[in-house]
Amino acid sequence: MKKYLENALETEILGKNIIYYDEVSSTNIVAKDLMRKGVAQGTIIIANYQTEGKGRQGKNWVETKGEGIAFSIILYPNYNIEKISILTLITGIVVCQSLREITGYPLKIKWPNDIILNGKKICGILTEAINIEDGYGVVVGIGINVNNVQFAQETPYASSLYLECLRRFNRADIISVILKKLETSYKIYQTHKNFVNFIDIYEELCLNIGEAIYIKQNGAKVKAYVLGVTKDGNLSVQYDKGHVGEISSGEVSIRGIYGYS
Repeated sequence: MKKYLENALETEILGKNIIYYDEVSSTNIVAKDLMRKGVAQGTIIIANYQTEGKGRQGKNWVETKGEGIAFSIILYPNYNIEKISILTLITGIVVCQSLREITGYPLKIKWPNDIILNGKKICGILTEAINIEDGYGVVVGIGINVNNVQFAQETPYASSLYLECLRRFNRADIISVILKKLETSYKIYQTHKNFVNFIDIYEELCLNIGEAIYIKQNGAKVKAYVLGVTKDGNLSVQYDKGHVGEISSGEVSIRGIYGYS
């Protein structure tokens, strides 16, 4: 995969240094170790299989060797660490657009970090920041179920591009398209340092917009209606009692009442 991807890439920074493993604990774990050693921005770590892949809130990311995509991107942003969560949303836009282009199917984003097709989770994104000698760095981890043919009973809302589209896909081609689009979007964000330029497209792709949701917070479930996405990447919601508030991805877990949960 590494040689094929090197030949397919059309980027200036992302993917110019590719580190490939047949099997690894987690590409994010490896990426964070490499960042502490000063590896260059744009380095990507790809694994054919992860034994300890993680999603948001520490949930396990289960995969089958040679069927999915697991890779991490090393970045050194020039803005405050508090804005890192917006990178997750921008990456979600890029992945969703890329998979739509490749498959021809109408994938959607479930705020903040899941990519959904036919009510099933196809992809998860995990962004992590770490302190390094000269400031901080960011690892953007992306896991995509590509050619997986089956899933465990305990993951009924997981699926793959193969199962939903009924054909197999080249994993390196998918990575190449994602990196090209992400490089363009990352440059825009580096320049403007806010989410304003991305709000319209995110709301167009986000299946939460205009829907009623349950917000799980501190052990309780609260019902709310999603109005949109703010310039900081938060969800703007209206609660049953009429007041409007914002939901941060770091504060709550969203559970929908429209199918996918």
